[in-house]
Amino acid sequence: LPAQLEITEKLLAQYAPLLELAPAGGEDLPFWTDVQRPMVPLRASRLLQPGPGVRYFGAGRALAGLASLQERVRASPALQADLGLGAPMEREDALELIGHLRKCWSPQAPERRHRRHAVKSRLGVVNGLAGAIEALDQESSLSFDGGGAENWVVENVSAGGFGALVTQTKGDWLRVGALLALQPEGGSNWLVGVVRRVHRTSGAQARVGIETLAKSPQIVRLSLGASVSGALETGLLLRADGPAAAEMRIALRPGVFAPGLNLESRVGGRQHIYMPARIGERGDDYEIGRFREMVRDE
Repeated sequence: LPAQLEITEKLLAQYAPLLELAPAGGEDLPFWTDVQRPMVPLRASRLLQPGPGVRYFGAGRALAGLASLQERVRASPALQADLGLGAPMEREDALELIGHLRKCWSPQAPERRHRRHAVKSRLGVVNGLAGAIEALDQESSLSFDGGGAENWVVENVSAGGFGALVTQTKGDWLRVGALLALQPEGGSNWLVGVVRRVHRTSGAQARVGIETLAKSPQIVRLSLGASVSGALETGLLLRADGPAAAEMRIALRPGVFAPGLNLESRVGGRQHIYMPARIGERGDDYEIGRFREMVRDE
């Protein structure tokens, strides 16, 4: 997420003096790079042949610093966590971010949540919240001709998402955090996902990691609290698979989510009230709010 990326950059700058760097590898130096080559740092699966540009590095004392920061945030009763970086952030978001960094910086590589399987298939992709709503909206499905959709090649798939090859994009929108509607080859259903990783292999080609947010997203028409204007806001209901989650996620255009302002919808003679908890994610053209849902018969 853009806000989390900014906080991460500031944390990296703060803890950079505590990192360890050496010409030879070791248990506490799990990463490597070659300063004489144009490459990104990698986690070392084995020790490499020594070279003039090869350097190994690890988190060093920064791991203990992150652990201390995490405990301080966890012990604080405040809903906003002050990380000493100029701007507070939601306490739960801060704990999630720090925990993620500790896993990534650990000498032991974090295990994948889902096993990946190699495949070769095509994936229809529509960019942005408005595009996703248009693709999913049954009322406008007859007018949706897929002209704005792109075709990507899926290279691997897991229960949590896709790895895809992008040969060309229409515009310059492809970046981490972009919201997507996804239609697997041969299917009529749409999924909703978000770009988590972009690795550009050439000027026009890239490999992309996509996290699936919902396998059965729904269009939802929402009234804003006790509004009497009659205006409805259109969003995407992103229900989690499996057991009912404590919170419901809804993708909305920026500025709709507001603390203390309930959203309401009526479906099949039942009133659904969504009580806002927090913003879970932000992108250029959307916000994903987390809500507690209450349902009652009318």
